[in-house]
Amino acid sequence: MTALVTAAVVTSPVVGTGCFTAVDPIPPPASCPNLIASLVVTAQWVSDGAGGTVVQVRIDRPANRSDVTFQANVTALAGETVVSSQGGTSLVLTVAPAPASTSTSLSFEVDCQGDKGTPTTGTLDLTLTSNRAAGTMVMATLSEAP
Repeated sequence: MTALVTAAVVTSPVVGTGCFTAVDPIPPPASCPNLIASLVVTAQWVSDGAGGTVVQVRIDRPANRSDVTFQANVTALAGETVVSSQGGTSLVLTVAPAPASTSTSLSFEVDCQGDKGTPTTGTLDLTLTSNRAAGTMVMATLSEAP
């Protein structure tokens, strides 16, 4: 047997000089969450054509993220020289670190369809060893810039 319940709602006006409601603003959700963490990076020493070596870095988007594009502007944060950079579906750049450098950091920007025109800024950190022979891999890590 089912019982039917009916409720009456009674409202009364608020009495006083005014009524204020406090609302905590909630930031909008990230438009491209975990974008930097999903990128794939490789780096290695390559010949510079003049008897020396430079670091060639490639950052690729994940296969399931066709909405991701890289901007070509890369900024060296540690005074190194960015020889070249090319954006698009991947970011390929060449860096000429100072001979005594053991690490360097670079800033890059990446867009996704959901970011509404505001690119996500990432930081690329390279750990350099004394073995700078062409073909030697370089430790590279990515993080989202604060």
